[in-house]
Amino acid sequence: MQEEKFKELLEKYLNGNCNSSEIAWLENAYQHWQEQDRTNLSDDELEAAQLLIWKTVQQKTADDTLPKNITLAEENQNHKFIDLKWKYIAAVAMLICICAVSLFLYLNKEQEAVSNYILSQNTILPGSNRATLTLADGRVLDLSKDQTGIIIGDTDIRYTDGSSIPLSSLSAPGESTSVHSPQKELTLTTPIGGQYHIVLSDGTKVWLNAASTLKYPSRFQGAERKIELIGEAYFEVEKRKQLDTESKFIVLSGDQEVCVLGTNFNINAYTEEKRITTTLLEGKVQVRLKDGRTVEHGDKTRAKVTNQPETITLTPGEQSVLTNDSQKFSVHMIDPESAVDWKNGEFVFRESLETAMRRIARWYGIEVVYESSAPKDLMLGGWVSRENNLSEVLKVIESTGKVHFKIYESREGIKERRVIVSK
Repeated sequence: MQEEKFKELLEKYLNGNCNSSEIAWLENAYQHWQEQDRTNLSDDELEAAQLLIWKTVQQKTADDTLPKNITLAEENQNHKFIDLKWKYIAAVAMLICICAVSLFLYLNKEQEAVSNYILSQNTILPGSNRATLTLADGRVLDLSKDQTGIIIGDTDIRYTDGSSIPLSSLSAPGESTSVHSPQKELTLTTPIGGQYHIVLSDGTKVWLNAASTLKYPSRFQGAERKIELIGEAYFEVEKRKQLDTESKFIVLSGDQEVCVLGTNFNINAYTEEKRITTTLLEGKVQVRLKDGRTVEHGDKTRAKVTNQPETITLTPGEQSVLTNDSQKFSVHMIDPESAVDWKNGEFVFRESLETAMRRIARWYGIEVVYESSAPKDLMLGGWVSRENNLSEVLKVIESTGKVHFKIYESREGIKERRVIVSK
């Protein structure tokens, strides 16, 4: 549509200077507007046109009343005036419709543009290999984004491809760069939208999910190998003997500790989840409260909750859940692969929308805002690759037909990465 011509004729019409052909053009433009279902007029211009037309209608019709005592000739003349007046009003009303419909379409398109952004744009990318390594003295090293993980060696720390990490750049002149003499505590931290892999000094492999922290010693000494986790990690624990006895591997996370000898398991201990889940894939693990108190063990295979010893033993396929408020364990069978979907590069949704959106937010680094209509308790089922852009992931969830998303991202110097959730 020729917007400039429309603006020119609209102003001309409001001044009463439009001829019949120009009015016909405006009418045709209205039809074209309906067919194209779009306009490039700004919302300010459309609102101004509406106000001008309404003002003109009020001015032209306010004093147009017929006197009661008129002659036949005057009556005939006024009939013509009435016809002209109502033709004018009808034309003006038509233009009001043009502007009203156009303003609606414009604003609606603005709204749809944000929604369609999910389907067409690919600017919010998934997370990647990002982490920092904190040394015992507090100095922090940004690890390479081109690497997948690090290995704690006998005398140094290197990347999984064998390349060295320049710890010397973090050391003061004359200071030893060794992380092993004496034993030191190190911290591996992944940010929101980051993940990393580490091989500990005993050969245990740990995959750290986004927004997680792993504290561990530079080397293990004694009968126990103890580390601390905040967030989520998958473990493949290496069996190890210390003085001809099995060296226990202990993971502290929140109010619980997990004790293993050699096994594969996943721990989800994000504070915002208000619960800790431990899922066993292979071997055997023992789960207990950190202070060694007796806990209540709710097992779905039992008819009721019974008092159990302080330690719960999990077998493959079982998941323990410790809620922060009740301080009680429950154990149930699950598909263990769904607990390590993140490690396999996937989102497997078998949870509420709100829980799923927390996982998505940690991986894509977004803020999630819920409108009052949002179905937070909507249960999801399905899967999608974590390597997809955010829009593709939300598109899969939107396919349920029960939830809608709008994406807002940084623009014109404003930093924001928000997703609005509604019904």
